[in-house]
Amino acid sequence: MPLPGIPHLIHVKKKKATVLSDLDDDENDIAFADTIADTEPLAHEIFERRQSAEELDTVMDILHPDHRAVLVMAIDREEMTFDEIAEKNRQNP
Repeated sequence: MPLPGIPHLIHVKKKKATVLSDLDDDENDIAFADTIADTEPLAHEIFERRQSAEELDTVMDILHPDHRAVLVMAIDREEMTFDEIAEKNRQNP
């Protein structure tokens, strides 16, 4: 609400919309949308990962518990060598 005797002016600067087609490289016949990298995995990559994970779960279930423990330790603790894992297993039978 404007105060009496004081002009109340509001200047709103509108931003001009940029049309994506304006960003196309017409000289080289390249659409802007084609230059944006899609970092998400493709459908077949997601399927292959899921299938590999299921196969790994099946194999891990077959392993003897001691062997499974060694693999889990090797995967979870990448900085440990197999010698260190073997030593740890000897200490904790």
